[in-house]
Amino acid sequence: MDKTNQEVPLPDFHKQSLKNNVYHFLHSKRFILIFVIILVVLAGSGITFAYLGMSTQSHYNTSQTAGKAQQDKFAQIMQELGCNSQESCMIACVKPENHEKCQRMMQEMGKGGASGSTDHMNILSKFNPSDVPPITANAIDISKVFAISQFRSGAGHDYSYGSWDGETCRSMKHYFNMGQYQVNGMPKRSTPGPGEANINIYSPFDGTIIANESEQTPIGTQVHISSAKNSNYYVRLFHIDLLPSLSVGSKVKSGELLGIIGPKDGMDVSYEARLSDSKVVYLSIFDYMTPQVFVPYAALGYKPSDFILTREQADAKGYRCNGEQFSNNHNYDPSNGQSVGYIYLRTNPYMYLYNHNQPYQQGQNRQNQSQ
Repeated sequence: MDKTNQEVPLPDFHKQSLKNNVYHFLHSKRFILIFVIILVVLAGSGITFAYLGMSTQSHYNTSQTAGKAQQDKFAQIMQELGCNSQESCMIACVKPENHEKCQRMMQEMGKGGASGSTDHMNILSKFNPSDVPPITANAIDISKVFAISQFRSGAGHDYSYGSWDGETCRSMKHYFNMGQYQVNGMPKRSTPGPGEANINIYSPFDGTIIANESEQTPIGTQVHISSAKNSNYYVRLFHIDLLPSLSVGSKVKSGELLGIIGPKDGMDVSYEARLSDSKVVYLSIFDYMTPQVFVPYAALGYKPSDFILTREQADAKGYRCNGEQFSNNHNYDPSNGQSVGYIYLRTNPYMYLYNHNQPYQQGQNRQNQSQ
């Protein structure tokens, strides 16, 4: 078993979507600002929407938490921003020329009124590891997994924005396998061929689907599930095809089938919580798996720590980032053709899709398939 700790970026289709690029904004103070603005507007018209397990009717009653004067101020700044929807306000606040207006709203929130308690917004006042809900089921059919990236690795892209403890320039999630199928140079969802089957994706705990977002590359969607045990904590499952019977608001049980990915595809898993200071707690699912869930890995001779780099180990790697992309990592080990930064559980059955005769370039290290 190759337990290499070297890192590798993945192809472009593992980048976050335009909507998920806004993800960086979603975890900033400006998001909380815009989120409250939208809640005020929607609550005033009786509309309900869910994000991170919240709705305007059940979790945010504006008539109780914000006075008319503050509602007027929110509406005035929305008018100044030129936005009238959740999407348009989020985008407006990303623009540098609007930062001052958004900051004014943050100051208004800080006076009490709409900010008040953060309990209704599923935001933690502080992080306590003992409160983290356990992972009670594997999110993917482990028998179909050949490689898993380490938490805090340099695989894929930087996934650390707003980290509560200041960690940066590292991937604080796990990739399971890696997408290897392309058509005319573009990544596509693979379909089963002779002797192949799709890979099942499951809910890692009892919970509620709180978001189902599009990805930049149209390979599945990003599904968020909040824990029924503590809804402050949620898992993101990237690039999966959600079952048609499931949608935002659906209650799911631990181990319940959520959807699929193709036989040559990969998916990502992130475990997170948001703090009241707009920071994000990033967790490794391997730190919180029950012993029963970890049995398939233990049977292969692994320990939970094999899938996690410590902060000190990650710091020692000397990662460098250019935006959200790693700028100083290598893609694969020429001696064995394996992507580095991964724990290999078994041999990659689709190694023939790789083209190792050319140096790695982002998104171009796989052979093209023709339609």
